[in-house]
Amino acid sequence: MSEKPDELSIKLGSGNVYIADVTDTPVNIETMCVDANLLGYIKGGCTLDYKPTYFSETDDLGIKTKTVLTAEEATMKMGLVAWNHKTLERISATARTVVVGTRKVMKIGGIKNDNKKSYALCFHHIDSEDGDIHVVIRGKNQAGFSLAFTNDKGALLEPEFKCLPMDKDGTLIEFHEAPVAVVKGGN
Repeated sequence: MSEKPDELSIKLGSGNVYIADVTDTPVNIETMCVDANLLGYIKGGCTLDYKPTYFSETDDLGIKTKTVLTAEEATMKMGLVAWNHKTLERISATARTVVVGTRKVMKIGGIKNDNKKSYALCFHHIDSEDGDIHVVIRGKNQAGFSLAFTNDKGALLEPEFKCLPMDKDGTLIEFHEAPVAVVKGGN
């Protein structure tokens, strides 16, 4: 790890994404990022997009201009190559699981079945050299999903979680940098 805390570093590699129900308390990444909350295993990485919208007004002569931030949008997208029925329940607002005889049956659809849930998500990028990064959002998958079962690729789920404000300040994204301790000496 770099000796200087604010030194620029290359972020290389993917990570894991964890999901939990939203509660009234802030997300604790140590208790959230555990195997029981793993959404699925990622293929193709995780992408965080932040897009501000500005409005500008200028006088007729172009002398005075004022620009203000009017809106923000943020999304977190990932490809999940290893997943299960719990994953589907969390990326589809209308999914529900019932047991019929000896089978577990996932039912998806029906507007009246909208669970109106949003989730806390934490993407954990592991970097033993420069320090781990955790990206925390509150969101809801609003992109739906498609599944292709083929003989030459895994069935990839690609949810896109739209970020929702997670506090009274309107915070959409928390970016945690967790440097690791520097070990000196030895081989």
